[in-house]
Amino acid sequence: MKLFIADIGQGTVHIFDSANDIFYPKQPLEILKNLEIPNIERGDVLIVEDAHLRSRVEGGKSLAHPFDYSELKQLYLNAHVKGIVLRLFPQGKSATVRRLWLQEEYKDSYDAAREAIKKGNKVFLEKFGMTTDECDCRAIAKFLQREPEAFKRLKYFEPIRQEDFQNKQQHVYDYVGKANIDINTARTQGYGFDDWEGDAVTLFLKKNRTEIVNRLIGDGIFDLDSDRKFEGRELLELLGFKHFTKKNEFRYDKHVRAYTVVSSILTPEGELRNRTFPPGHKYEGVEDMFPEWKYVKANFFGIKPFHQKSGVGSSNYKMHMRTSLSNLICIDENGKDKKPKYIPNYDSYLEFKKERSIVDKKLHEVWKVLKKMIVDEGIR
Repeated sequence: MKLFIADIGQGTVHIFDSANDIFYPKQPLEILKNLEIPNIERGDVLIVEDAHLRSRVEGGKSLAHPFDYSELKQLYLNAHVKGIVLRLFPQGKSATVRRLWLQEEYKDSYDAAREAIKKGNKVFLEKFGMTTDECDCRAIAKFLQREPEAFKRLKYFEPIRQEDFQNKQQHVYDYVGKANIDINTARTQGYGFDDWEGDAVTLFLKKNRTEIVNRLIGDGIFDLDSDRKFEGRELLELLGFKHFTKKNEFRYDKHVRAYTVVSSILTPEGELRNRTFPPGHKYEGVEDMFPEWKYVKANFFGIKPFHQKSGVGSSNYKMHMRTSLSNLICIDENGKDKKPKYIPNYDSYLEFKKERSIVDKKLHEVWKVLKKMIVDEGIR
């Protein structure tokens, strides 16, 4: 199996043959559609950024969506006949893999390379002898060769109309949109811990503070039947609690954490944050079903392989909570510890993934406890 990367732009396609280390710039789109790519053979894999292989809307002129639905079906058929495996790379991940590749390829001039990328293709070509398109193709190939788990998670290409794609995703848009409004409204009022009296989420947190603490801490060393992987204090920290020594009690300190996590289960009106279903789903038409963790994890908290933009809940968790709760530390130019704004090298990236996964597991533990209280036991 050989790996090929295709990047579409300005009405042409750029192709990188990773096995032979050959880059083919600005090829006609027909080469991609007909899979007439040099050196490609049955059983080889072709990776294309997922956004490029959604159908162009009728009358649309977007160069990012060069094919209409009939052309996508032809591409799909050609791949089937020729035995080429077509898989999709998430567009939201391109910047990360580019940065990792630049850090390794241009160790001593990484900052200059990063600045050149920002200034555009012409500047990067002048300084580093390759286009930004070639840079991206090489970066994706390198990443997938080093990350077999990421490769396994890539979606397979299936032709879909843009309107069908949007209809299929509408249940997610509605779910995330309502949560955005709820959390943004609470944020402007200090999440109900300032002068504003709050809503059902805040009321639950205030009324049940002691019960939440007790359930997350458990019986400690005496709870011999517990299968928890984390100490109670770690879980309380995720939920924004702080231990006050004088009174020997836990109180909410980072209100955004507590509100965000509970808001994934409960709405400000005191209802469960239920989900709807896409057309064709066996539960289509059902509007009062509480989702499983897998759905909440992917769409409320935005924890998913394809890092599409998610909502405020995802931003609160991934950009703030997960970063501050991880143990990944870098040393700045003054010798002080700091949380990294970006991952400095591939080894640090692997460490970051490990730390990120630990925090995600803590979130799941906390969520299960709160879900049992709110959904299973009806506590408000």
